[in-house]
Amino acid sequence: MSWEKFDVICSGICKLMDDRTGAIVLGEYEMGRIVTGKQRVYHCDQIMVRVGWKSIIGRTRGDCGSYLPALASCNEQLKDINLSLLVAGNEKSYSESGMSGGSGHGYLGDGREFKCYKIMDEYIPENLILRRLPGAKISVTLDKNRT
Repeated sequence: MSWEKFDVICSGICKLMDDRTGAIVLGEYEMGRIVTGKQRVYHCDQIMVRVGWKSIIGRTRGDCGSYLPALASCNEQLKDINLSLLVAGNEKSYSESGMSGGSGHGYLGDGREFKCYKIMDEYIPENLILRRLPGAKISVTLDKNRT
């Protein structure tokens, strides 16, 4: 019997990109906290991503106050099956403040203007061009001229 319990604080649909074909794949995610024992003592934060039959679990190491390490762990595991999450937390300009307090909320911006995002909000980078091709649902190409 495991004393670990997963308290989900947020869940939804996420988009992933197949790195080999550029196809967009839908998945589901859950974010929350792992608590242990009868007293439900905080253990770590967790992000779980389900794509088809595969479940990917990323966890933080202890009390870090951010879901970014859990997201990084998910990214490493998804790389093994040639998938990339298209979420705000994967952008270089994504940041969290001390006020975020491990809530999974952060900011994207260029230094002059910022917009609030949840770490798992859909975010398609500007250097990806989505276009519809005949006979295909969606094709994605990387525009190397955009940064």
